[in-house]
Amino acid sequence: GYCGNYLEQSSLKTEIEEIAYCSGTSVLYCRQALEKAGFFDGDYFLYHEDVDLGIRLKLLGYVNLLAPQSICYHKYDYTKQNKVYFLEKNRLVTLCKNFSLKTLLIIFPAFLINEIGLFVFILFTGNFTAKMRSYQYVLKNIFRILAKRRIIQKNRTVRDREIARLLVGTIEFQELDFFLLKKAANPLFDFYWRIARKLI
Repeated sequence: GYCGNYLEQSSLKTEIEEIAYCSGTSVLYCRQALEKAGFFDGDYFLYHEDVDLGIRLKLLGYVNLLAPQSICYHKYDYTKQNKVYFLEKNRLVTLCKNFSLKTLLIIFPAFLINEIGLFVFILFTGNFTAKMRSYQYVLKNIFRILAKRRIIQKNRTVRDREIARLLVGTIEFQELDFFLLKKAANPLFDFYWRIARKLI
């Protein structure tokens, strides 16, 4: 998950629109929705807890909205060294908990290619151990994750297709803006996602 229009001075958007999830940096939640969906998952500690909550809300039929005219000041520093473990483990947990088995099978080929690309990227940034620890976390806590998954899947009222229509098939995070991603991986992922979205 990443925020659209990141690092842009101003957004061209003026209308309120539906988005996949709301950034935890600046968000207002309906109390009733939180009581039904649950709050932030404390096992995340940090990163992607807002993505997880936004998806859980969507699965219950709630709508995440962007209010483009609102203003929030947030000091943000993207330093990879201390974040890779939490980013990676929470990304994996979010997928495992929230999406149907059918969706997971459909996206698995792209997921596998993405993981290989991440490994190459992480080898160059010196975060290999952190990436391996993310897998270790998931394996060590798989029964806990699956217990949460059972609750989410049992209570959901919306199909994955409703979430899929709000997701993009490219990695557009400016901190990861390099040639191979832009010219090779993103076109491939985008093509795959256009097909996958119709199958979900």
